Amino acid sequence: MTESPTRKDPVRLLTLAMMGVSVVFAGFVLGVYMLATSGGDDASPGEAASPPQPADGAELPFGGTPVSELAGVPTPQPGTGPLDDHRPEVGEPVPDFVLADVHDPSATRQLSDYLGTPIVLNWYASWCGPCEDELPDFQAAQDALGDDIVFFAVNFLESQDDAARILDRHDVTFPAVMDSSGEVSEHYRINRGLPTTMLIDGEGVLQSVHYGPLFGDDLERELTNIGVDYRAE
Repeated sequence: MTESPTRKDPVRLLTLAMMGVSVVFAGFVLGVYMLATSGGDDASPGEAASPPQPADGAELPFGGTPVSELAGVPTPQPGTGPLDDHRPEVGEPVPDFVLADVHDPSATRQLSDYLGTPIVLNWYASWCGPCEDELPDFQAAQDALGDDIVFFAVNFLESQDDAARILDRHDVTFPAVMDSSGEVSEHYRINRGLPTTMLIDGEGVLQSVHYGPLFGDDLERELTNIGVDYRAE
């Protein structure tokens, strides 16, 4: 008896069905993998950007491995780092520190040298897009206010070339230093991403901490809080 052409071998049908399920499952796994590993490195506008993890997978120092033990961390200049034991607290005097100058690493700058004038103390990095977004507004305010304000930038864990390049691109003239060891950043609890900006009044007291880029109306408001009247053009 001849088998009807419309009939199929049950084993063949089962094999085809299993192959189809395997293809669908593989596609699902691939899709989940791509979703889990894509995006997330760049902060949305107005948000702080998280520092990139080291290539060896080690954690950043805030609750994890000390920065000085991470591979590839720049060597800090001897004698630099935090100078006070106390940590920064809103409503209290800011702790002092000394770090190497971005444009002249053989020289150092000490935060206390600028006390007596309101200070905008800003942490930045060249890989941080929001950090770059705020630089033109910082420079414009510094130019407009002159000696009535000091913008003071702290680069986070980068080489001198990278730390300087982003500043040079925007003709930044205000003081900038390199936290090559990460000690000052750790001491100041810079653990919510970059940029982070601390607003210090003329008495050296920390008045507020701003997370994410600071410009426009937000910059005007924060400067008013430390006794500086400024209107962005």
